[in-house]
Amino acid sequence: MKSATANEVFSDVYSEEWQADFRKKEELLSSHFEKITPEEYYRQIFGSVESRSKLLLQELEQCKNVNNFKEVEEHLSKHEHVSLYLQSFFKNGLPKTILIDKCFGIVVELDNVRSIRLPELLVKISGMELKPNMLVSSGNGIHLYYLFSEPFDFFSFTSTISMLGYIKREDVFEVVKQVYNKLSDLYVDESIGYKVDRMHLSQPIRMCGSTTKNINFRTVGYRVSDERRSLEEYAELLGVELFDDELAKLIDQYLHKDSDELPEDVIKELEPEAAESTEQSNKFNIFDDINTTFFEFYKDNKSEVRARWLEYAKQLGDEDRPKATTVPVGKRKYPTKEPNYSNYLKTLIKVMYGASIGNRQKLMTIFCSRAAMYRVPEERMKKDARTIRDFWNKTWPKEMFKERELECAFKGRKYWYSNHTIWKQTGVDLSIENKREAKKAVKEEKRSDMQKCAVEFIQANRDCSYSDIAEYLTSSGHRVSESTIKRDAVIKAEKERRPADVNEMSDIK
Repeated sequence: MKSATANEVFSDVYSEEWQADFRKKEELLSSHFEKITPEEYYRQIFGSVESRSKLLLQELEQCKNVNNFKEVEEHLSKHEHVSLYLQSFFKNGLPKTILIDKCFGIVVELDNVRSIRLPELLVKISGMELKPNMLVSSGNGIHLYYLFSEPFDFFSFTSTISMLGYIKREDVFEVVKQVYNKLSDLYVDESIGYKVDRMHLSQPIRMCGSTTKNINFRTVGYRVSDERRSLEEYAELLGVELFDDELAKLIDQYLHKDSDELPEDVIKELEPEAAESTEQSNKFNIFDDINTTFFEFYKDNKSEVRARWLEYAKQLGDEDRPKATTVPVGKRKYPTKEPNYSNYLKTLIKVMYGASIGNRQKLMTIFCSRAAMYRVPEERMKKDARTIRDFWNKTWPKEMFKERELECAFKGRKYWYSNHTIWKQTGVDLSIENKREAKKAVKEEKRSDMQKCAVEFIQANRDCSYSDIAEYLTSSGHRVSESTIKRDAVIKAEKERRPADVNEMSDIK
């Protein structure tokens, strides 16, 4: 039976108990595995310390491209929370799953791994057929790295599958995600007391050598196994079909299309229509040489034929691989805009504290829409939305805002509402002061105060020079130069006013 102590989550990573538990875990892991340096960790993943990679500096919420491990070391020394992408991407900017070029491995993340339960996990790992290559003690949890024998080329694979237009390219990533989920499932064990955290394919991971959530401790890496496999081999061992039945059938049909043994309905399906376009015909003919090469032994070697078909199509895809080029900022047609976190956070606070039981669903949908408008990453938006949800549920424990309502808000974020409509429907004012106009108003107010102060000084000292006015304004807290005073129309008019005009004004008063 599990004890409450073993499953307790440490909320305070600076407590003495948390620190003692982290040291205990380090002792246990060091007794089982060889400790590795961050440099060795980097070399194990990318093959060389001179390889390029991408980092996420979490406290700055910035992605950084680095050319080698030396640059990584500089970021590790300057920043507290550094995460590493095990993927390369086509374009700079925010890394997205659809832009993955190559993937160097898969990381299974285990959260809340206590030292008291760690021996059971180590026994579990030692008895596995599929052992991880590296292990990183990340603070509260453990990260298990399954590194590929060669980087998995997402572009070639997805180009191959998408070449005939059978399925969308995004669907291929779901197939690959099955391999990740199957690896994660190997560690699902309620008796041990930790939690398996599921990640998306482009998510970075806190790297070896970075700080943990307690910035006084750094993550530690260990070597577990040197045996590596390709993603295809992992898929086969885990029972995942990278070519599903429908896709395999279509490939079979193309490889078989000259055979007389095919059923009549399949033959009719493969015969091009009379009105078929030249482009469509070329689409089919691209595999003619594959049919000629492989058909002789196809029937007895289906799996090998499909593998060679994939290899051939990869070569075709490499010719059209997009190149990551850096465009000068001045020549960008559509310049990249950074997320506006300032206005986003103001909206978050207004939504969180302006809600009532009757308007929560509407406000949550509006919050998600505004996050997209302010270009906030989707994972950040969803995390903050759940923070709002938790606050509401504490405020109204009898009227819980449920997960399905949250999912509806995520799906409905494409709808746009004006500030006036939001105020009428929810009573919450989401209008945000324009920063430029606010700065302009402050500047005008300061200028008016400076002019008033200068005019009063001139009236009391008619023989003063512009230099005297500048000195007086400086002593009064107005930072202004003599040349600026000379150009100011109000001050200039008061300075050049003749004594007769002054006396005339006094008589009128």
